[in-house]
Amino acid sequence: MEEPQTFFEAFRNNTNHSNHMGYVILNYGECKLKFLLDTGSSVNIIFSECLGNEVINTRNKSILKGICGSTESLGNTSLELSKPGSEKFIVHFEIINSFDYNISGILGSKFFYKYGAIINYEDKTLELKYINIDLDIQSNGQHTEDIILPPRCEIIKFVSSE
Repeated sequence: MEEPQTFFEAFRNNTNHSNHMGYVILNYGECKLKFLLDTGSSVNIIFSECLGNEVINTRNKSILKGICGSTESLGNTSLELSKPGSEKFIVHFEIINSFDYNISGILGSKFFYKYGAIINYEDKTLELKYINIDLDIQSNGQHTEDIILPPRCEIIKFVSSE
Protein backbone atom coordinates (compact mmCIF):
# COMPACT_ATOMS: atom_id res chain seq x y z
CA MET A 1 0.00 0.00 0.00
CA GLU A 2 1.28 3.45 -0.94
CA GLU A 3 2.42 5.74 1.88
CA PRO A 4 0.12 8.79 2.25
CA GLN A 5 1.58 12.13 1.24
CA THR A 6 2.38 14.75 3.81
CA PHE A 7 0.51 18.05 3.65
CA PHE A 8 3.46 19.72 1.91
CA GLU A 9 4.12 16.93 -0.56
CA ALA A 10 0.49 17.09 -1.60
CA PHE A 11 0.62 20.90 -1.77
CA ARG A 12 3.76 20.83 -3.91
CA ASN A 13 2.50 18.05 -6.19
CA ASN A 14 -1.09 19.25 -6.66
CA THR A 15 -0.79 23.01 -6.82
CA ASN A 16 0.59 24.86 -9.80
CA HIS A 17 2.00 28.10 -8.42
CA SER A 18 3.30 29.34 -11.76
CA ASN A 19 0.09 30.16 -13.64
CA HIS A 20 -0.26 33.91 -13.18
CA MET A 21 -0.13 33.71 -9.42
CA GLY A 22 0.77 36.94 -7.65
CA TYR A 23 3.73 37.29 -5.33
CA VAL A 24 5.16 40.26 -3.46
CA ILE A 25 8.65 40.82 -2.14
CA LEU A 26 8.71 42.52 1.27
CA ASN A 27 11.55 43.53 3.54
CA TYR A 28 11.88 42.04 6.98
CA GLY A 29 14.85 43.78 8.56
CA GLU A 30 17.70 43.16 6.13
CA CYS A 31 15.98 40.13 4.54
CA LYS A 32 13.78 40.07 1.46
CA LEU A 33 10.85 37.67 1.78
CA LYS A 34 8.68 36.41 -1.09
CA PHE A 35 5.00 35.86 -0.26
CA LEU A 36 2.34 34.12 -2.31
CA LEU A 37 -0.91 36.14 -2.34
CA ASP A 38 -3.73 33.71 -1.56
CA THR A 39 -7.18 35.20 -0.98
CA GLY A 40 -8.45 31.68 -0.32
CA SER A 41 -6.23 31.25 2.73
CA SER A 42 -7.86 32.40 5.95
CA VAL A 43 -4.49 32.82 7.72
CA ASN A 44 -1.08 34.28 6.98
CA ILE A 45 1.70 31.70 7.01
CA ILE A 46 5.44 32.07 7.34
CA PHE A 47 7.89 29.20 7.03
CA SER A 48 10.14 28.55 10.02
CA GLU A 49 13.37 28.88 8.04
CA CYS A 50 12.60 32.59 7.47
CA LEU A 51 12.66 33.37 11.17
CA GLY A 52 15.55 34.27 13.42
CA ASN A 53 15.21 35.14 17.10
CA GLU A 54 11.60 36.31 17.00
CA VAL A 55 9.30 35.78 19.94
CA ILE A 56 7.10 32.81 19.05
CA ASN A 57 3.88 32.06 20.88
CA THR A 58 3.85 28.26 21.08
CA ARG A 59 0.82 28.06 23.39
CA ASN A 60 -1.71 28.84 20.65
CA LYS A 61 -0.96 26.31 17.94
CA SER A 62 -3.47 25.88 15.13
CA ILE A 63 -4.45 23.00 12.89
CA LEU A 64 -4.13 24.34 9.34
CA LYS A 65 -6.24 22.61 6.73
CA GLY A 66 -5.53 22.94 3.04
CA ILE A 67 -6.62 21.45 -0.23
CA CYS A 68 -4.58 18.32 0.32
CA GLY A 69 -4.46 17.77 4.06
CA SER A 70 -3.69 19.39 7.37
CA THR A 71 -0.74 20.20 9.61
CA GLU A 72 -0.25 21.68 13.06
CA SER A 73 1.42 25.09 13.26
CA LEU A 74 4.55 25.51 15.37
CA GLY A 75 3.00 28.62 16.90
CA ASN A 76 2.50 32.20 15.78
CA THR A 77 4.32 35.52 15.70
CA SER A 78 3.96 39.06 14.42
CA LEU A 79 6.55 40.59 12.08
CA GLU A 80 7.21 44.14 10.90
CA LEU A 81 7.36 44.08 7.12
CA SER A 82 7.93 46.93 4.69
CA LYS A 83 8.38 48.00 1.12
CA PRO A 84 11.68 49.89 0.69
CA GLY A 85 11.16 53.57 1.48
CA SER A 86 7.73 53.14 3.07
CA GLU A 87 6.17 52.72 6.49
CA LYS A 88 6.43 49.39 8.23
CA PHE A 89 3.32 47.34 8.85
CA ILE A 90 2.73 44.47 11.25
CA VAL A 91 1.50 41.09 10.01
CA HIS A 92 0.45 38.21 12.29
CA PHE A 93 1.62 34.80 11.02
CA GLU A 94 1.09 31.14 11.80
CA ILE A 95 4.47 29.39 11.63
CA ILE A 96 4.89 26.06 9.89
CA ASN A 97 7.89 23.93 8.98
CA SER A 98 9.51 24.87 5.73
CA PHE A 99 9.31 22.70 2.68
CA ASP A 100 11.03 22.64 -0.67
CA TYR A 101 9.53 25.65 -2.40
CA ASN A 102 10.86 29.09 -3.23
CA ILE A 103 8.53 31.25 -1.16
CA SER A 104 8.79 32.56 2.39
CA GLY A 105 5.12 32.27 3.18
CA ILE A 106 1.54 33.13 2.27
CA LEU A 107 -0.43 36.34 2.76
CA GLY A 108 -4.06 35.33 3.22
CA SER A 109 -7.44 36.99 3.65
CA LYS A 110 -6.62 38.34 7.14
CA PHE A 111 -3.87 40.43 5.55
CA PHE A 112 -6.17 41.57 2.72
CA TYR A 113 -8.89 42.58 5.19
CA LYS A 114 -6.61 44.33 7.70
CA TYR A 115 -4.86 46.47 5.08
CA GLY A 116 -7.69 46.83 2.55
CA ALA A 117 -5.40 45.13 0.04
CA ILE A 118 -6.43 44.84 -3.60
CA ILE A 119 -4.58 42.82 -6.23
CA ASN A 120 -4.49 45.02 -9.35
CA TYR A 121 -3.54 42.80 -12.29
CA GLU A 122 -3.82 45.70 -14.74
CA ASP A 123 -1.10 47.72 -12.99
CA LYS A 124 0.63 44.63 -11.57
CA THR A 125 0.49 46.00 -8.02
CA LEU A 126 -0.80 45.06 -4.62
CA GLU A 127 -2.63 48.16 -3.41
CA LEU A 128 -2.70 48.70 0.33
CA LYS A 129 -4.39 51.60 2.13
CA TYR A 130 -1.31 53.77 1.85
CA ILE A 131 1.22 52.11 -0.49
CA ASN A 132 1.42 50.12 -3.71
CA ILE A 133 3.72 47.11 -3.92
CA ASP A 134 4.84 45.68 -7.25
CA LEU A 135 3.57 42.20 -8.05
CA ASP A 136 5.89 39.48 -9.24
CA ILE A 137 3.57 37.54 -11.54
CA GLN A 138 4.76 34.11 -12.63
CA SER A 139 3.49 33.25 -16.09
CA ASN A 140 5.18 29.93 -16.85
CA GLY A 141 6.37 31.22 -20.23
CA GLN A 142 2.86 31.68 -21.57
CA HIS A 143 1.51 34.62 -23.52
CA THR A 144 0.62 37.52 -21.25
CA GLU A 145 -2.86 37.77 -22.77
CA ASP A 146 -3.69 34.20 -21.73
CA ILE A 147 -5.90 34.10 -18.66
CA ILE A 148 -5.53 31.02 -16.52
CA LEU A 149 -7.75 30.51 -13.50
CA PRO A 150 -6.04 28.05 -11.17
CA PRO A 151 -8.29 25.62 -9.31
CA ARG A 152 -9.93 26.87 -6.13
CA CYS A 153 -8.89 30.47 -6.49
CA GLU A 154 -10.80 33.67 -6.88
CA ILE A 155 -9.63 36.01 -9.61
CA ILE A 156 -11.63 38.91 -10.95
CA LYS A 157 -10.56 39.93 -14.43
CA PHE A 158 -12.56 42.30 -16.58
CA VAL A 159 -12.96 41.04 -20.13
CA SER A 160 -14.71 42.66 -23.07
CA SER A 161 -16.01 40.72 -26.03
CA GLU A 162 -16.75 42.35 -29.33
